[in-house]
Amino acid sequence: MSRLPYLPLWTDDYLGDTGHLNAAEHGAYLLLLMEAWRRPKCDLPDDDALLARFARMTPEAWAAAKPIVMAFWKRNGRSRTWAQNRLAIERDRVTAKKAIQSDNAAKRWKGKKKDDATALPRQCEGNAVGIPFQIPYTLPIGKGAEAPPTASIDPDSPSLPDPGKLLFDAGLALLRSAGLTERSARALVARWRRDHGDAWVREAIVSAQGRSDPVAWIEGRRRTATASEDEARAVSSATAERYRRMAIPGPPPGVLAGSVA
Repeated sequence: MSRLPYLPLWTDDYLGDTGHLNAAEHGAYLLLLMEAWRRPKCDLPDDDALLARFARMTPEAWAAAKPIVMAFWKRNGRSRTWAQNRLAIERDRVTAKKAIQSDNAAKRWKGKKKDDATALPRQCEGNAVGIPFQIPYTLPIGKGAEAPPTASIDPDSPSLPDPGKLLFDAGLALLRSAGLTERSARALVARWRRDHGDAWVREAIVSAQGRSDPVAWIEGRRRTATASEDEARAVSSATAERYRRMAIPGPPPGVLAGSVA
């Protein structure tokens, strides 16, 4: 198995560059990209017999497709290999991102017992997604004799965690693990909280756990939410205007939008 088992495919760029390929040439090109991605130097041998096999083509079919497919590649006569520039760039980017994630994981697990592979950080216990939103104390329920025997808690105690800080730190950790600088990660989390509120940011961060590109995932949710909000506001305003024209009491603009959201 490749040490990088996934290959980023930017579909807009790919389709923009390959619109002239037929179905067989598309298949050959994608198979060659995958083969090169799996190799240590991210290249292909300059051997038509092997290239035809990699592309799942007969020698005759490969001879016809090669001038078109290999126009995307550059041949190195000295090493007798073919390389694809964009593929090499993506390989370097993914390798760097993986190294950052591995380094962050090593720092998080530093000092943990090596024989306990299921151990979780203390603040994440009970939270399968690894986001420290658990409140590490229990508030008593009921009064007097009905109250359970829990220790009393002073709401003004400085030891109680700040939910906003927990949320911000969780978002910061997620974005830093994705390769963002601390400054960029802080700015992005702050903008999300300002534009959408803590509840939305919390759900977005939890849903982005395990995604290969959490920033793109959350931005996609943000664009969808913004579009839905805009549509709801437009429907609300139009409905309120119809009420006004008909001289019928109705909800003011914004009320319907709030109910839709």
